[in-house]
Amino acid sequence: MAVPLCATGSPAGAGLPLSAAADVYALARTFHATLTGDPFLESRTPIQTLPPKLATQPGAEALLQVLQRATATNVTDRYPTVAAFWAEVEHAVAAMPTTEIPLTTSTAAVASVQAVPDNPLAAADETDDASIATGAAGETLCDVASPVELPSPLTTRLIGVGVVVAVVVLFISGLVALYRLARASARAHWYGQSPPAASARPLFQVKVLRPTKAYATPTENPTPRDWLGELPAGVEADVLEISGRFYRVRPQRWGRRKSPAVNEGWVLREYVDGGL
Repeated sequence: MAVPLCATGSPAGAGLPLSAAADVYALARTFHATLTGDPFLESRTPIQTLPPKLATQPGAEALLQVLQRATATNVTDRYPTVAAFWAEVEHAVAAMPTTEIPLTTSTAAVASVQAVPDNPLAAADETDDASIATGAAGETLCDVASPVELPSPLTTRLIGVGVVVAVVVLFISGLVALYRLARASARAHWYGQSPPAASARPLFQVKVLRPTKAYATPTENPTPRDWLGELPAGVEADVLEISGRFYRVRPQRWGRRKSPAVNEGWVLREYVDGGL
């Protein structure tokens, strides 16, 4: 941030060397611009006011006096060093209550200003940038260190109970499914059927032309043991499989059947309308 020489109290063209007083003036004007939010403007008079929101706070008068001395028209009335000025600012700010205006003190910023005596205006710019960077880093650390809300003990206990209940339900469901599969396999073995498989997708649908018998296996010479039931004429059935002269069908209704558990059986193809 460039500061004209006339703003430091040294008349333009006088050829006077820049000194610590110029550093103090530039830093005070930068600090005041940060508080007000206004751009750094050239002025030949000391700082007269603070932002309205800050001026009403207790201790604001002391801060204003510090800024007025730092920007005094007479160079000899200013603080002798930047460190002395910043110490007075810290003291005045510490006596004020917490406000929404950032007043973060940066020791590194003051050190950087003191380290560049040959270019006080650039040092003031670095001080301002270092203060802003320090404030941003502080906000980031606060965000990272913010505590995470943990669930209450009651919520944790309810979650644990829910998990246990879900595991028990899944275990019981597995036992029931295993029991049903074993029972169906036993019935299939008792009636000479193949063990039950997953429900197959029908290949096509046919209609029974005349009453026919359904068997457990596609055999040319069925026995009474292979008989599963009878299908009346006119009933429709889904064809699930083809084997030689037989269709494995799932009829929509039965005339008679050996067991209510029987839902499928093999019939001769000449007793149906052929489907395809």
